[in-house]
Amino acid sequence: MRSKLLYPLLAAEAAGCAALAVFLTHHLTAGATAFTALLSFPFAPIGNGLRALSLLGGAGNLAAWGIYLLVCLAPAALLAVQLRRKTAGKEGWLLALLSGLLFVTMYYCINPGLLSRWFLGPAGLATTRATCCTAVWLCLLAWAVLRLLGRLPDLHTLRLQTWLTGLLLALDVSLVAGVFGVQLYGLLDKLKTFAAANTALTTGARLPTQTFLVLHALVDAAPALLLVWVIHRAMDLLQTAKADPYSDETLAAAHRLAAACKGVVIFCVLGQLLFAVAQLAFAGVLYQIDSNLSLPVDVLAMTIAAMLWARWVAESKALKDENEGFI
Repeated sequence: MRSKLLYPLLAAEAAGCAALAVFLTHHLTAGATAFTALLSFPFAPIGNGLRALSLLGGAGNLAAWGIYLLVCLAPAALLAVQLRRKTAGKEGWLLALLSGLLFVTMYYCINPGLLSRWFLGPAGLATTRATCCTAVWLCLLAWAVLRLLGRLPDLHTLRLQTWLTGLLLALDVSLVAGVFGVQLYGLLDKLKTFAAANTALTTGARLPTQTFLVLHALVDAAPALLLVWVIHRAMDLLQTAKADPYSDETLAAAHRLAAACKGVVIFCVLGQLLFAVAQLAFAGVLYQIDSNLSLPVDVLAMTIAAMLWARWVAESKALKDENEGFI
């Protein structure tokens, strides 16, 4: 995906996540209810529909049972087909588990009364139902991931590059959601809690602490935000390598990726240091001090990997040029 399209989409995602974080800060109960409903989708609506169909009696009840069995047995049927065609992998047992989870989850969504003695606790009906639905999604996700890992060794190189590009895009989306959703919500909640716990302080007295809370959040968010830029460099490298793995453009892209990773590591380490020194200098006027020590090991590993890739590309290109010289 070209950066002209990628960055506006990520910016739109960031704006949406930020708006959601602000909303949850002021309407946590409504947000929790919506999140629980989202986790229960589509099983809860299907369960409500099947319950309404069953209450019609006669043919409606039979149809509800038929749909219930059809939905729950679908993963087991897929496993049976794979076993017959001898295409089932080691992850096939997850399809059988998925059918079992669907039997329990769908029945709980249709008629929670009979299963409440085992499942319903202090968390309440909606939360327990969402937990059951989450287990189904996690089982499906585990099967899909293991299925993909089993097929990767047989994929063509270009196909692997396409999958890697897709995963990098998914990582971009995850990083943006983590910063502008989860971390921003955490910052707003900290600011709200601090203001509520220190109502006796004047605005001027609270301002230094609030400023450093924001700065600390920025320092924590910097690695994830800079990784978005690094991932863009990595996708550029994949595109050039797909066209010609031995070209000068591929070598230059590998060097740019290594330089970007190195810059991110330096920025993150020095950013933490400068924040710690500044917080120490203003400790006398701060009512809350947050300190942490983290090394961006993931970016450091990417830096070394990019440097190795650049070296391998250079050595392979030199060998290719030498062989072509003999010809």
